[in-house]
Amino acid sequence: MSSLFSFEASAGAMGPHTNWQKTKIQNIGTGDAPRTVYIDNQAVETVFKFTYLGSDINSEGYSYTEIHRRLGIAGSIMAQLDNVWR
Repeated sequence: MSSLFSFEASAGAMGPHTNWQKTKIQNIGTGDAPRTVYIDNQAVETVFKFTYLGSDINSEGYSYTEIHRRLGIAGSIMAQLDNVWR
């Protein structure tokens, strides 16, 4: 949690401020889920799954669902190109 305060202090010195309502905390890999953190009387949400730049990242540290999703997208594109390759 001290790193969140340090981040806010460093960013605030240059002008931008963190929107804690939009900020999320996620534990990736082993360990317990993070507890709820309060910054400026606002709860920072803890999540199990997070979508970042179109990719799903889950707390287990595995990418099976993301791999299957991308394989499905690639398969549908390849099926659409079938007529071109014939």
